[in-house]
Amino acid sequence: MSHETREKSHDKSAFVAAMANIGIFVFTGVLCAVGYLQWRTLDAQSRPWVYMDVIQNDPVPQIKMPFKIMAFIKNFGQGPAPKVEGCIASDTPNIHEQDTQGIKNMMGQLDKCENISQTVLMPNGEYGFDISRPLDSMTPQVVNDINNDFATFAVFGRVIYHDGRDNLYQSRFCALYIRKTGKFNACISGNEAN
Repeated sequence: MSHETREKSHDKSAFVAAMANIGIFVFTGVLCAVGYLQWRTLDAQSRPWVYMDVIQNDPVPQIKMPFKIMAFIKNFGQGPAPKVEGCIASDTPNIHEQDTQGIKNMMGQLDKCENISQTVLMPNGEYGFDISRPLDSMTPQVVNDINNDFATFAVFGRVIYHDGRDNLYQSRFCALYIRKTGKFNACISGNEAN
């Protein structure tokens, strides 16, 4: 075998080795990226997710009678939420289901209120509280406005919570009473979670 043939054979072997190294490098990079994405997915699945769960209420508002509203927040996640605090309120605004500006104005009040003292919510744990409208707020005018769809009951809130590594999360929620069904439905805006 001549010197020139050996050189060509050596060049070919070096090229194949270089391509193999590049392939291993790329494959390792792809595996690292996939591992990172799986880790992020697992992290998102194992964290707490605290949000409004259910609102229980009286079906029909009546004059000079309290309108019972019980709101519950729940940890829907798989991890505990060791620090949960925030605010949930009810009001009787002159807004309707599609009034995005009225909902936005109402949600702006959340920065001023704090009525959930710090608590712990384990996975599937709930925290319920009474935000009923007192009987003195159920005037003939309010009940009339609600029965004629000029006003409604609103439940809105903000929950700030942490996970086990002290990462901070926040949920905001809004629901309006629908007279025809006698139940609360989510507002068309104002509901968000991170």
